[in-house]
Amino acid sequence: KVCDAVEVAGKNVMSTSSTVTTQLVSHKYGEKAAEATSEGLDAAGHAIGTAWAAFKIRKALNPKSVLKPTTLAKSAAKAASEVKGKKSSK
Repeated sequence: KVCDAVEVAGKNVMSTSSTVTTQLVSHKYGEKAAEATSEGLDAAGHAIGTAWAAFKIRKALNPKSVLKPTTLAKSAAKAASEVKGKKSSK
């Protein structure tokens, strides 16, 4: 239940932060910069979501031995680079 609450809270924070940041960038630098910012924040959100899913799966399989923070960060970075690579190839 705690993991689910953290997940919901994290999604809400990421969504709100993304919206506010994109609007700020749009106001200051224009629509193209806002679009790029939005895509970057979306990729970061997907990476965090992937890392969180890996954490939850690992915890479900072996609750006594959850992922180390460094492993979680590496998973997030790898997922972000994969998402970025897919977006740039379009």
